[in-house]
Amino acid sequence: MSKPKKQKTKRRFFTPKRLFVLLLIIAILVMGAWLALRTAIVKGAEIGIGNMEAQGYQIAHGGLNVGGFPLSINATSSDISVQAPSGAQDDLSKNWSVKLSDLNFGTATVTPLSWQIRHRGDMRVDMRGAGGERYMFDITPAKIDARGAVNFKGKLKAAQIDIGKATINPLVGTPPPILGAKDTHIDVKISGANAKLDINAHDVVISDKAMGLMDEVLGTRLDEVLGTRLSQASLTMAIENWAELETNGPEAWKENGGRLTSDNWIVHWGKVDFIGDFDVYFKDGLPEGAVHVRAKNGQDLVRALYEVDMIDSMWQQILNDQIANFVLDKDDRGLVTFSIRKGVVKWGVIPIYTFE
Repeated sequence: MSKPKKQKTKRRFFTPKRLFVLLLIIAILVMGAWLALRTAIVKGAEIGIGNMEAQGYQIAHGGLNVGGFPLSINATSSDISVQAPSGAQDDLSKNWSVKLSDLNFGTATVTPLSWQIRHRGDMRVDMRGAGGERYMFDITPAKIDARGAVNFKGKLKAAQIDIGKATINPLVGTPPPILGAKDTHIDVKISGANAKLDINAHDVVISDKAMGLMDEVLGTRLDEVLGTRLSQASLTMAIENWAELETNGPEAWKENGGRLTSDNWIVHWGKVDFIGDFDVYFKDGLPEGAVHVRAKNGQDLVRALYEVDMIDSMWQQILNDQIANFVLDKDDRGLVTFSIRKGVVKWGVIPIYTFE
């Protein structure tokens, strides 16, 4: 009589002992990564501040606190001030200072190439314009949330910036062009050599100084037609050859395939209700291309322009005749096309603006 065969017992791969060892290894790796990141941030801050001070920048802060162990890195500092050295008026790296209240930098331990930056409290900016004019103002509150990601070479892959409702209070010198805005969102995404930019802002308040400059150009009180508040300003734009712009700056970018295209921009400002698109490139340093505007309630805007003597009766008639010939889309908008050749913007054969 034959003996019954013994059944082989399957060995489990994840035994309690092996699972414990695996978790221990993961914990050690995470702790090691956290300590490495903490060291990199502290050393990076020290080196960065040292390099800037060697170039003449004056930097002060209330210390750097790093926490979040073990799953994240949270670096916090307060009472930060940076003052740039004096220099030529057209050098953007000179002649400015900024004071920050509370700044936080954070990243997950396992995804150090993605990060978040948060600012809370007020911000003070003191800077000089290209003409020597001084801008000194407070931003209250300066609630800023930024997120971003870089590749292994340190190049930007994506960034998002959200700015809550803020008021800009001029203190000394020339008021800045913008005195406040609500719910501003900026989104940048890099794909290959190109970038996509989205900007959306609501309730943008324009300063009297900026309105005055526009009045000088147009020869009338524009605020009487449009007011000083944009209810919405939005732009979706592609930037071709972003890599050249990021590496070598705007002048080299314009000479080497720089191009801006938009399939959607929006301006709602008083009686102005415009949406549109554009395609602009550069030749010999000057813009070329076309801008399309789909205007709504055009006759109301023309009437308002006439009432403040911005246009005369002849132009009122010409514009109204053009509007009357519009082929309206489903949203009652008519198409207006502006061409750009050798830096000159034209509506048909009529010059509107010249870039220099």
